[in-house]
This record gives sequence, C-alpha cells and structure tokens, in this order.
Amino acid sequence: MYLDKYLAIRDTIFSNKKNIITIPNVSYGFFIWGEADILTLTKSKYLIEGEIKTTLSDLKKDAKKKKWNVWLDRWKKDIKRHWYIIPTEILERGIKFMRPDSGIMTYEKTEFEFQIKIIRNATDNKAAEKLSNEKIIKLCRLISFRYWSYASN
Repeated sequence: MYLDKYLAIRDTIFSNKKNIITIPNVSYGFFIWGEADILTLTKSKYLIEGEIKTTLSDLKKDAKKKKWNVWLDRWKKDIKRHWYIIPTEILERGIKFMRPDSGIMTYEKTEFEFQIKIIRNATDNKAAEKLSNEKIIKLCRLISFRYWSYASN
C-alpha cells in the first residue's frame, strides 16, 4: 500500500516531460532544513517538493517544523514549488495549517488504487535557485544508494 500511494503521487505532476527524476524520502544528507517526502528535479534544474501527510495531527506538526521558520530562507532557495498531499477527509479541517503558496493534492484509496486530485496548484517560488551540477550529482548518488539498498533486500 505504501508503494501504491507513492506511485500514484509520482504519476501526477511529479512525473511529466518537464521533469528528469523523482525520488521519495530525500533526507538530511541533502538538505540542511530537513527531509522531503517526494522530490522532483525539473529539466530546468529546479526542485519540486511534495509533503505527504496522513493525518490532521501530522499536518499540524508539520506547520511547526523548523523549515517554516528557522530554515525558511534556505528552504526558499532550494524549492521552486511545494505541494501538500493529504487524505481527502482532512482537507476541510487541515487547509488552515498549509502554506497559502503551496499546492494541495488529496488522495484516497479505492478498492484497487489510490485516486489523486489536484485541489490547488502550487505557486512558483521566485527566490528558488537552480541546482548546481554538484547538487544534481549528489541527488543522483542518493538515488543510486536508494536503488541498491532496495535491490539487495
């Protein structure tokens, strides 16, 4: 079920002709401000972040993370577009905990698959910087490590 949800999310805005790679769970080895549940590198060398939340309390906790205050300036340089990806049933109560410039997608599990719906598009962050070739190589290394750790299990 975990993989099904990620694949459904990946197949929305995170996987199209304008993007090069998408990777789940990019962590502290790449960003100083924390981790990204799903991250996409665009052909124009910008990053799109997806923040997957499973409950309302998870969403409330996210609003208090350091990346939204202490690390906000650094985060703004790293991320071109940000999305919240949440269960449909928490949308109405959870919207007040989400950044107004972030996109919103909802998901729900049907009998055979996850249904993803775009509620609000993400606004481009004008302060975002293109990734350097050095950072792109670092991201590719993380993907390689992830692949080989999965392949060896």
